[in-house]
Amino acid sequence: MPILVFKLLLTPLLVAGITYASRRWGPVIAGCLIALPISGGPITMFITIEQGLVFGTAVAASNLMGMSAVAVFCFAYIHTARFGALVAAPTAAGSFLLAVHLFSYLHLSVPAAAILGCVLLGISCLGGNGNEKPKPHNAHKWDIPVRIIAATGLLLGLTAAAQNLGPVLSGLLGVFPVFTLVIAVFTHQEHGSSDARKLMRGVAFGCYCSMAFYVILPLSLPRLGLWPAFLLASLACVAINLLLMKIAPRFGIKR
Repeated sequence: MPILVFKLLLTPLLVAGITYASRRWGPVIAGCLIALPISGGPITMFITIEQGLVFGTAVAASNLMGMSAVAVFCFAYIHTARFGALVAAPTAAGSFLLAVHLFSYLHLSVPAAAILGCVLLGISCLGGNGNEKPKPHNAHKWDIPVRIIAATGLLLGLTAAAQNLGPVLSGLLGVFPVFTLVIAVFTHQEHGSSDARKLMRGVAFGCYCSMAFYVILPLSLPRLGLWPAFLLASLACVAINLLLMKIAPRFGIKR
């Protein structure tokens, strides 16, 4: 119940905030902000409180593996964006679920999962720029409420699906990029595939901060306990995200 209440309270704030950030600072900055583990991190914390440190550590390790599936998601959307949001969105979501299925059979150590995730995220950051000019801004006053309803519906569906899953699948599905998917579709429809790809590249680049979060958690939870581990992981994540937003243009990831 605390997890469901948290999701219902968080969703409107996060969707509205990311939408504002995208319009104010551009899709790349918005992508880096979406990449923060604002949803997955607290959910893992609640699971750890309810199920104990051993279960929470296993979920956090699976969250880390799930970041590789997020990289596959971003790659799929970036390279199918030219066909439109109605093709790119289901392709990306299907690619994520297929990657989750495949990765659920892997039993990698934390360092090995981190290396795999970093390599796949790096591949997702490359290419897919396109030469299309952004569409003129075409937002409607009902735009943000629709985004909130769509994101909340997806979250509730995933929550219901994951109720009876163990720590591995719960962790893998726990990082499903719900907010990224919703924001990407609306960005795609309003501004075109060029801005949608910029958003996704920003997400892929920003996910390195989430990688750090999910690397620190499974390593520190058994040693430091709940609150010190989450505090350490959160501080490292925020610091890395700020650095990534600053250096993104040097890697060709521009607004």
